Amino acid sequence: DMALESSRAHINASGHRLSVLLPSERAMLDADAPRLAQAFATLLKNAARHTPVQGSISFSAALEGREVVISVEDSGPGLTPPAAQRLFNGGAGVGLSLVHGIIALHQGRIEARSPGPGRGSEFIVRLPLASGNENTASAGARPAYTPHPTVRVLVADDNRDAADSLQRVLELYGHEVRVAYDGASALR
Repeated sequence: DMALESSRAHINASGHRLSVLLPSERAMLDADAPRLAQAFATLLKNAARHTPVQGSISFSAALEGREVVISVEDSGPGLTPPAAQRLFNGGAGVGLSLVHGIIALHQGRIEARSPGPGRGSEFIVRLPLASGNENTASAGARPAYTPHPTVRVLVADDNRDAADSLQRVLELYGHEVRVAYDGASALR
């Protein structure tokens, strides 16, 4: 709901048709809801930005085994396989890198697919269900999180939104982060 609410203006501005399909079963995640909402809102806003006027966007979720699978699909320009591989390492800006980081912090995975240029794209997120979830048949061990050594990081960027988003992601990883919005401040 939070992701749809924060992205609805972007979707409506271009006259896109939005379909939402959610499972009727209740599913529990061990998650930071605002961060996941941020990740899904970013995927929805990207779909709205890259889809031609009056295109279609779908948001769906389904339970598959011990995971919930969320899909954001659009009728936009699509992706080539090499482009899909580069999306999450900064090749398309900080937004998708941020999404990748948030999903990884939740022991999840994200992938991008496309049937090819001009044929739309789909972003698929897989998140583990919380242990004890009534929808899980057998208890499997959740992958252990291996913390990285904490480091001090300076984020220097004149784009305040990008700098603040990167700061939040790095802090989620447990790093000590300072932000500077211009070169002089960064040098200080």
